[in-house]
Parts: sequence; structure tokens; C-alpha cells
Amino acid sequence: MFDEDYNVVELLDLISGSIKTIDIFHHEIHLGDIQSYTKIHTIANEGAQTIAFTVGSNSIHLKPGSFISGFGRITFSLQEGATITGGNVVPSYNRNRNSIKTSSTVIKEGVTVSVAGTFIDYDYIGGSSTTGGKGAGDNSQTNDEWVLKPNTNYVFTITNNSGAESKVLTKIIFYEGE
Repeated sequence: MFDEDYNVVELLDLISGSIKTIDIFHHEIHLGDIQSYTKIHTIANEGAQTIAFTVGSNSIHLKPGSFISGFGRITFSLQEGATITGGNVVPSYNRNRNSIKTSSTVIKEGVTVSVAGTFIDYDYIGGSSTTGGKGAGDNSQTNDEWVLKPNTNYVFTITNNSGAESKVLTKIIFYEGE
């Protein structure tokens, strides 16, 4: 879009004549700033999976991305300021595989939450029960963005109320900065 002297070039698409643009998250990928966490969890009926984000010294822009369940009836909550212990550190990956940038945000799975903090967001996947061993899956996707405070714990809790064990795909995308 710009030449070496910062003059605007190639502003319009040659075929459609429309202005070439990309959204900010797409732009942040090109800059090497976008990190992602993706995991498939197997969650027992009436069980829960916790995923904690301990934000570093910079705030993060978080997009919960998508949650997909094999049987539905899954609830998601996001808590701010939770007190956590334990858990296993898991990696996030830079979405620009040519970038060496990393995140100061620490992600852990399986943490114990001793003080819940403030519940700031919820989501629900409907679906049906697993009558006869068959179920209906469902998903939840959002373009909502949360700007999370620095030096703060956040916990996603995924709870399975489907009537059977369920696999849940979780994809969370974020970048650091103002």
C-alpha cells in the first residue's frame, strides 16, 4: 500500500475497483503480534475445564474466537481477578510463523480457582442430549473483543452439562498492546 517514501500506492483493487483494506486483527498477524491458544478438551459430564490467563505488564486484546462442542449444552464463563493455584503452563503460538515475537501472558490449564473474581462474560452452546449414544453438536463464535488489564488473572471455565462426556474445541486469539 506504501512505497519506500511512504507514498500511497495500489490503494484500489484492479479487478473490482474497491479499496483494499484488512481488519486490525489481520494487520496484527502481519506484524507478528497475534498469539493463539487452541486445544481440544475432553470434559466429563458435569465436569469443567479451566484455562487461566495471567496477563503480563501490557494489556491484551482478547477474542474468544470459537468454542465447538460434540454434544452441546456447554457453558463458558470469563472471570477477572480470580485467585488461582496449580495448573500446567501451555504455549500460545504466534500466528505469523515468520515472527519470533512471544507473549508475556502466561496460559495455564487445570488451575484451581480459590477466589472466583468478577464474572465478566458468559456464553452457552445449546445442542441436545446424547439419547441412544447420538447427540447434536453446536458451536459459538464471536467477534467480540475484550481488552484485559495488565498484571491480572483471568479464567475461562468450560462446563459440560450435555449428559455425557464431550469434546470441546477452544480457540482463543489475542495480542498485547494498548
